[in-house]
Amino acid sequence: MKLFRKRKTSYEIQDPTEARFDAITELIKDLPRADYNRLKDAMDLVYNAYQKVRNVKTADEKEMADITNAEVILAKEAKNE
Repeated sequence: MKLFRKRKTSYEIQDPTEARFDAITELIKDLPRADYNRLKDAMDLVYNAYQKVRNVKTADEKEMADITNAEVILAKEAKNE
């Protein structure tokens, strides 16, 4: 029977965000400034492209949005009458 648990030290407990930050730091710490700026610009472009792709709606989503908008308009008109 165990009476004591092994405590985790502070370096064993790491947030996933901190782990990602450490990985990024390892990759960029030796880069010259010009290469770092190019990498940063490329990362910004990739992030923006990903956000645009994420916001693309399928035909079904567009149709449902149109139906929802029509329902909202009809509810407003019914309320005004």
